[in-house]
Amino acid sequence: MKHIVLPASFITLLTAALFATPHPARAAAMHNMPMAGTPTHNTPTCPSPDSALPAAPDSWRSPTPITAATNEAALPKATLTPGKAALVHLANTPDISFATRPGEPGDNTSSGGMVSFTVPIAGTWQIMLSHRAWIDLLSNGTAVISTGHHHGPACSGIGKIVEFPLRPDTTYTLQLSGSSKPDIEVMVAPAK
Repeated sequence: MKHIVLPASFITLLTAALFATPHPARAAAMHNMPMAGTPTHNTPTCPSPDSALPAAPDSWRSPTPITAATNEAALPKATLTPGKAALVHLANTPDISFATRPGEPGDNTSSGGMVSFTVPIAGTWQIMLSHRAWIDLLSNGTAVISTGHHHGPACSGIGKIVEFPLRPDTTYTLQLSGSSKPDIEVMVAPAK
């Protein structure tokens, strides 16, 4: 039997063509899929920015600006108040010395930082973010395990909600990492 040797570039091109071409049964479905950012029948029509946000906490509309800490020594100056939204200015990832290595640290082009807070009563608390970023919550350097993950209500401006069991008289460190934007709105509030 005679073996045919093909150049590596031809094999690479052939492989790419095979995997790039969808199976005919999936091609029709893919053809009708909307492009990212294209409205669909499932996309809600959001009210104008001046109107009231549906199902969002009142303070979400008027966040207090703070700058995230880039190391543990700066945490006392980067404090969230539960029940009040904050617009947190993040730092470039290479400039941050996190308290512990984040679960998803991001890359050299992403942003992150740390803020601290305490809660007045024990219970399940939500950490809400305006857009995608990784959350690590620490208590005395130990990770607090989340109990729930949700998307925010449609048109609320809340992109992510993560729930944690928290107790009073404990200072928590919230590490934010992997943000594609230099600012993020954050709010800590009791779960409903």
